[in-house]
Formats: sequence, C-alpha cells, structure tokens
Amino acid sequence: MIGWTLRFALISALTAGAIGCATPQWSTATADGIYTDPDGGYSVQMPVGWQWVKQNAKTPLLATRDGPDLQAIRIYFRKHKDAFPNVEKESSPDMMPGDLAELFVADLREERGIGTIDLVESAPADVGGQSGFRVELAWRSESGLRYQAIVYGCVTPRGLYVLAYNAPVLHYYERNVTEFEKSVLTFRLPA
Repeated sequence: MIGWTLRFALISALTAGAIGCATPQWSTATADGIYTDPDGGYSVQMPVGWQWVKQNAKTPLLATRDGPDLQAIRIYFRKHKDAFPNVEKESSPDMMPGDLAELFVADLREERGIGTIDLVESAPADVGGQSGFRVELAWRSESGLRYQAIVYGCVTPRGLYVLAYNAPVLHYYERNVTEFEKSVLTFRLPA
C-alpha cells in the first residue's frame, strides 16, 4: 500500500496496492508483544487486540482494529534519498522539525487520488526521544466521507520515520485516537 508518504492509507485502495497480490500474514497485538522492524530498526507496541502486518521493506507496518478503511495506524521508515518521492526531495539528519513537517504535507498533497488535504495543526513533538513534528490533517474522500489523521515524524542519521493514524471522523476517529497516541509513546528509535 502506501507508495510512501503515508499513503498512510488515506484511502484503502492504496492499501490493497501496497499489500499486493500476496496473502499478508496478519498478527494480533498482545500486551507483551513489541514489534521490532528489521529494516528501520524501530520498535513499537501496537494497541492490544489490533491486527497488524508488515509485507516488506517498502511497505509500512499497518495495524487496524476493524479494517484499514475504518481506522489504520501506519509506521514506516524511509532512507533520506527516498523521503519525499512525490515532490522529489530528500530529508537530512539535521532538518528542523518545521521544515520536515512542511515537506511531509507537501509530499502528501501531491499523492494521487487523495484530493484536498487541510492542515489543521502543526507543532514540534518528541518522537522516540528525537525532535520531530506532529501534524493533524483533514480531508474528504471522493464519496464525501470526512477523514482525520495525526502524523508524527522525525529524522535520524538513518532516515525518516513516520507514524500515522487515520480514520473517518464519524464514529471511528475519536474512538481509537487514544490507542494510537499510547502506541506513539512506546515508539523507540534504533540505537
């Protein structure tokens, strides 16, 4: 799914594309289960009871409780040279959080099929002990369904790390946003 910028599923059609034709191996998050990504080296605890899958290095870790169309957490790592493919920009280890957030939002807005994305809020944030950003976004699907998202991101010498949550505003967003924020607190960058 997500060609990167968090095509963080803003639409599930992208999710199907990212996962591809192979049958994904879904796992259920448990209270003592910490996921450690073999490519990005980060670790995180997904919300207990949520299903999660990671296909390969080019796809994000995807977690959902009721299905990616209803709520989704995506976590991914990108090397600096591949950080913002839609605007053809790189990240660097010394980027300021505000500049990183601007590039992230610009790259996401260039994503095909997503439509108009409104930046609701942008602020600095701690991401796994590293200075980063937190943005809140809003948009409508082609069918008119309103979505909201929260995205955290930071850079290290290894590359760009992004954690995102999105869900329809109606019913699902508020119901699961706290679980996402708790997972963000467990996120650890590689040493």
